[in-house]
Amino acid sequence: MRVLSLSNLTAVEASPHLWMINICRNSCGFCQSLAPRWEQLARTLGNEAHVAYWDAEQSFALPALLGDVSSTPAIRAVLRSARDEEQVAVDYWGAREPKDLARFARAHMPDHVHRIEDEDSWASLELAATAQHLMRVLVFTNRTRGSATPPLLKRLSTEFESRLFLAEVRPRAHPRLAALQASWSIESLPSVLGLLEDGSGGWQEGRFRWSNAPTYSRLRAFLETLVSQPPPHATQFAAAASHQAASQSSTDREL
Repeated sequence: MRVLSLSNLTAVEASPHLWMINICRNSCGFCQSLAPRWEQLARTLGNEAHVAYWDAEQSFALPALLGDVSSTPAIRAVLRSARDEEQVAVDYWGAREPKDLARFARAHMPDHVHRIEDEDSWASLELAATAQHLMRVLVFTNRTRGSATPPLLKRLSTEFESRLFLAEVRPRAHPRLAALQASWSIESLPSVLGLLEDGSGGWQEGRFRWSNAPTYSRLRAFLETLVSQPPPHATQFAAAASHQAASQSSTDREL
């Protein structure tokens, strides 16, 4: 759990990810009551978002990024604006239970995942990926049309935004997508498939089959392997990613 101050606020200002910040005072009884639930929130979110404190009893006024508060504790989410021009702070006014706070955080996470639920969204992805010469990473899930995107995919889409297109393909949403799943012989979900440009205008397939459900560490290691040294065969993807993901954090989240 990070305690923020003017000396380390740059970590928030430079981050593309969501920060949940509890503006509190040690002398505040309500703040003391919230503390164990705030710690639980950090464990619940794990790798999905940053959770931190700002001690309002510091001799410094609140920075402009956090705005003003009339009482403590005050809970704010700090995130990039939709146009990625500047960070904004969003006040939280709901129940102060970990599950409610986590739901709010996940709803406000930056999201660059391309949701593929019909033929039009699939065609748009192919056009964009080809125009920008970026690889496509397709995560086939069992989710239905309109359901929420997994938080770990949101997190990874932000980390790799400029290096690849991360798409969540939902075969249950459209028969064409179910046929696409079958054409790649994908039998179990979730499944991850990387498509690399082969240098001649086509795409070269590389897949990674998971013995367990994909977690943040495993998926991140796989994506790093793809963008750093794209190998020609899927077996090389698997070996490199498995080696990098050998040690996983207890906060790792499954897809």
